[in-house]
Amino acid sequence: MKNTKVYDNYFVGAADYRGGIYHDSGSSFMEIYRNVISNVNLWWHCYETAIHKDIDAHDNYVDTPNYQDDPDENCLARDTYIVDGGRWPEEAQDIIAAAGLEENYKYLLDDAIYPEWRTETVYHIADDKFMTKNGAWIEAEDWNKGPEGVGFHKELGGSVTIQTQEKQEVIGVTYPGDWLKYDITIPKDGTYTLQMKTCDGWEATDPACMVDVYVDDELIVDNHILPRVDWDTFVLSDIGDYYMTAGVHTVKIEFVNKEWAFDAFRFFGEGQSGNDEDYDEGVIVEDIDDRFTDIDGHWAKRSINDMKKIGVVGGVGANQFKPDDNATLYQM
Repeated sequence: MKNTKVYDNYFVGAADYRGGIYHDSGSSFMEIYRNVISNVNLWWHCYETAIHKDIDAHDNYVDTPNYQDDPDENCLARDTYIVDGGRWPEEAQDIIAAAGLEENYKYLLDDAIYPEWRTETVYHIADDKFMTKNGAWIEAEDWNKGPEGVGFHKELGGSVTIQTQEKQEVIGVTYPGDWLKYDITIPKDGTYTLQMKTCDGWEATDPACMVDVYVDDELIVDNHILPRVDWDTFVLSDIGDYYMTAGVHTVKIEFVNKEWAFDAFRFFGEGQSGNDEDYDEGVIVEDIDDRFTDIDGHWAKRSINDMKKIGVVGGVGANQFKPDDNATLYQM
């Protein structure tokens, strides 16, 4: 809403890329002031591809100098008080002390059951449910298991973002310096073509998106420019030909300079079979025969399946869920 004011709040512990105070499309004509923001990657974030205008962030208390403004749209930070070692000034301490429910409403929490918050929003496809042949695509979301710095790295902290795009899951919201690692098996010595499926929809005047690729910590692809079409089209491109020895290798895909969407990659050699058509694009083979048949491509498919597995929902019969129908009082 126009002329919205955000003040006297205590924001703490936002772990992902959005930061403490985050503005997406539509955030405009706002004043952000006298807030305390702590333990975040960015204390203030005007998402650079979103539509916003005239946001004045001033006189806030933070413990990090990192923020993202948008000067072209008059979204600016000024007069920020940056503390060191938790030494908050008196006014900031008053804001922190007053945070939370007002005294008259705290009784509402007496019998509350707190949720078990999810701190990691990604998952890996189980090895026994992802079936491919030699030369098949390795899905971007199936990177090596492990914490930050092992299977993945986020330059601004937080977790890897998996998003649904063109009815498939891809890696998005990437920043320069982010990377993902994968273990791949090469069947025999020989020359292989590295292929990638990527999506880049930036304006033609924006700098090209680039990728670096490492095999066993050796840089084999340096600042390769990816094709640009739009945000709805994934393009298959040949990155180059490389001699690979038989065995298991670790591949690191690094996002060099701008955000782009990453779907899959492979090292494809002569004589290899292509994808098993029944299990392309990382299809998860269910163990049950009563799966819903009307939710493929639906934005809530994963959540619906998760609720079905734990018995929260059972559908409406004949393997149907009807995800866009209204729920009746009886069903509730």
